[in-house]
Amino acid sequence: MVIKSMVQLSDATNIIQTSHQVSITLTDGTVLLNIKNHNYYEFNMIASHIWSYLSKQISIGNVIYLLSKQYSITEKEHATDILTFLSQLLAEELIEIVP
Repeated sequence: MVIKSMVQLSDATNIIQTSHQVSITLTDGTVLLNIKNHNYYEFNMIASHIWSYLSKQISIGNVIYLLSKQYSITEKEHATDILTFLSQLLAEELIEIVP
């Protein structure tokens, strides 16, 4: 059995939002409810953009690419931060890895 928090994410990993959450986008971010554990989350604008990319299956590499274009940053500048954020979403079971 693989513990989700120990899963290694890479640029090639495909991910998507899980079905046991509901979210609403507001002017300055997104509010999310994990239906499974009843936890609420509040995302800032950058996290909200990442979250919107995850509504469909997407590779982590594409998430990093899209965010770098949207915010005019190099992919290397924030790849570690994005991977950390996505790892947290995976640990909270808000996203899942898909083949």
